[in-house]
Amino acid sequence: MKRTYILLITATLFFTCSSKNDGNLSFFNGLEFKVEKGEKLISVDELVKEEYSKLLTESTVQIPLYRCLKANEYKIFIGIPYDTSFEQLSDFLLPSATLLEEEKSEDALYKKYKKGDYYISEYVYQRDKNLLVVFGISYFKESIAFLSAKNLSNRLKYSQNEK
Repeated sequence: MKRTYILLITATLFFTCSSKNDGNLSFFNGLEFKVEKGEKLISVDELVKEEYSKLLTESTVQIPLYRCLKANEYKIFIGIPYDTSFEQLSDFLLPSATLLEEEKSEDALYKKYKKGDYYISEYVYQRDKNLLVVFGISYFKESIAFLSAKNLSNRLKYSQNEK
């Protein structure tokens, strides 16, 4: 039954979320994620899905992968949580990772981790009970600084039609 819901949500997201030609990824309620220079939207193939699923092994939250961006020194995975609340994501910690930093506000949550040889940033944004999760992964500490809470927050904007 859960698979049916996940399939239904994924199909809905496919038709309601899009990639615009202006360098932004569009999501629900007019939310847009700015694609920076040097980042490329890549297809979510089996290798990308496998890499993403390694982040969430043994996880109690469901965050299906929606989009993936790749740059020279990092990757960004964007997921839209299913059957998960902001509070659950606040309590969630990536398995087998060391939490280095955490910031929380009323509508956003940021965590930075170290797992093995790489760094991970997790940014959760909530609007009207809709959630968006952005994971950034890099082997370079300097690159993960580029994926800070402030930077990721600044990349999320609303289109002129939806505010």
